[in-house]
Amino acid sequence: VAVTKTVTPRVINLLKPMEIWDIGENRAQVALPKLSEISPEFHLHWIGRLQTNKVKYIIDHVCLLHALDRMDLAQEIDRRAGRRGRALPVLVQVNIAQEPQKGGMPVEEVLPFLRKMRDFSGLHVEGLMSIMPQYAGEDELRGLFRGMRRLFDQLRDEALPNVEMRELSMGMSRDYRIAAQEGATMVRVGTAREMKAAVDELFPSADIAVFSAAVSDFRPRTVSDRKLKKGADDEALSHIELVENPDILASCGASKRAGQVVV
Repeated sequence: VAVTKTVTPRVINLLKPMEIWDIGENRAQVALPKLSEISPEFHLHWIGRLQTNKVKYIIDHVCLLHALDRMDLAQEIDRRAGRRGRALPVLVQVNIAQEPQKGGMPVEEVLPFLRKMRDFSGLHVEGLMSIMPQYAGEDELRGLFRGMRRLFDQLRDEALPNVEMRELSMGMSRDYRIAAQEGATMVRVGTAREMKAAVDELFPSADIAVFSAAVSDFRPRTVSDRKLKKGADDEALSHIELVENPDILASCGASKRAGQVVV
C-alpha cells in the first residue's frame, strides 16, 4: 500500500505505470476529494484511527480498514456496510506495548472481541495490526514483534467464525526489518518513487519485491547508496526498501510479481 495521505492526485496517478494500485489515506476530508481525480483502478485502504461519525463517508470507497480498535466502531461499520450488502475487510489493532497514548486494544481483550465478530455480517476480520513504541531498543522490539506473531498464530488456530488471520501488519521505517524477521506480512516503510522501475533496475533477479511506500517526501533518497534519479519526476523523488528473505516472502503468500507493495 502506497501511503498517499499527504500528496496530490497527480502524484497518486504517477503510481499507475508502476502497477501499484493500493493507496492509503486517513482523513476523509482530504481523501474523498481526491477520488474523482485519480484512476478508478486504485484501491483505497484506510489507515489510522477512524471516528464512528466518519464511517458513513468512507464506507463505499474502502477496500480494507487497518485499525478496528473498539466495539462501537465495529457496530457502526456493520450497520453501514450491512445496508449496502457488503462485508468490509478489517484488521484489528492491538496495543501490545500498552501505550496509553495509542489506539488499539490490550492483548487480553482481543480474543473475546473476535469471538463476538461472528454476529457482524457487515465486516470480516482478516488479521491484526500493531504500532510499536517509537524509542524502543532492538531487544524490546523483537520481544513485542514476537508477541504479536504468537498472538496472530494463536488466533489463527482458534478458527473463529468471521475471522481469518491472513495479515499481520507491524513495523515502520525504523524497525520494519526486525518486524519482517519476526513474521510480519505487512510493513510501513519510508517514502517511494517509481517503485517498480527501481526494483526492476536494482533487483532484476528478485522473485518479488515486498516493501511499503509513502509518497509524501520528495527529497532525493538512496537505496544501497545509489541515487534513484533516472527518469525522476520533479514532484516524486523517493526511496524504497526490499525484503528478499524467502521465509518472509512465503509468509506473505508471495508470487513472482516484482513491485508488490505492502504496508
